[in-house]
Amino acid sequence: MTHQLDLIATPDTSDVEDYRTEREWLAVRRTALGASEAAAVLGVSPYKGPMSLFAEKLELGEPEARTEAQEWGLVMEPKMAERYVRDTGHVLRDPGRYTLRRSGAVPWMVATLDREIVQADGQSVPAVLEMKLRSYVKPGAWEDEPPVDVLVQVQHQLAVTGWAWAAVTVLIGYHTFRRFVVPRHEAFIAKLIPAEAAFMERLRTKTPPPADATEATRAVLRALYPRETPGLVVDLPAEAMAWDQDLLDAKAELARWGEIKHAAENKLRAALADAETGVLPNGAIYTYTAAERAGYTVAPTVVRTLRRKESKA
Repeated sequence: MTHQLDLIATPDTSDVEDYRTEREWLAVRRTALGASEAAAVLGVSPYKGPMSLFAEKLELGEPEARTEAQEWGLVMEPKMAERYVRDTGHVLRDPGRYTLRRSGAVPWMVATLDREIVQADGQSVPAVLEMKLRSYVKPGAWEDEPPVDVLVQVQHQLAVTGWAWAAVTVLIGYHTFRRFVVPRHEAFIAKLIPAEAAFMERLRTKTPPPADATEATRAVLRALYPRETPGLVVDLPAEAMAWDQDLLDAKAELARWGEIKHAAENKLRAALADAETGVLPNGAIYTYTAAERAGYTVAPTVVRTLRRKESKA
């Protein structure tokens, strides 16, 4: 795969920092932006958004524990590395789990590499090896190239190291192994660095990213502004007029759809009458069953619950 790339050794533009413990490593990462966080900054990560990352960096909530999937990824790394070597003949170096590479040009850009490719096709050449473990992927994913969040992660790594290319492997469902070559993309890196710099400035000034609809955003705003300042009045920005109208429209739509929902439910209840089950012409099923609700300060009551089930046919 790599024969299409320029394998001449490229200068290393990063500094290497070794840490003894995960705690030390995490403490340093909290003050910088790592490769796995780049996609979150751009809003293209399926796991974390800009607001979640903002809260994590400022320690506004409980630190996230390593997931079971991440634990298995660490367990399977050596096996995936062995498979990569067997397929390519490349020589790898394990930099260590708590080793950081820090960009010489942009010191807050860091990366911890899964492995470093030190020899490819008989030539000494530094390159990144990024390994992923996925229990399941959507049809079409990981076919021609890695997903966008992984591509962003790799370009961040190449920006930090100054290297020309990276290899990406994925083990899907513990039975399908794929590998890709990702060349350095200078035009993208030229846009990535300013975007990350803007995020770092938000951290410095404690200015949250633009609010979105997620619960993470709501939690961050609660943590940032837990109490009001009595008597403080602010002039809201002009664009708040649009937010106000969106809120009013949403409430009106919710009320309208609430009425439609309640009317439809009551019509179904009336049609079911004292029947336990009703079947629609398309095979969908409604049940209308009774259960006793315990009483504490009042007498127990019997409540019937309407539920819809898809046809088993």
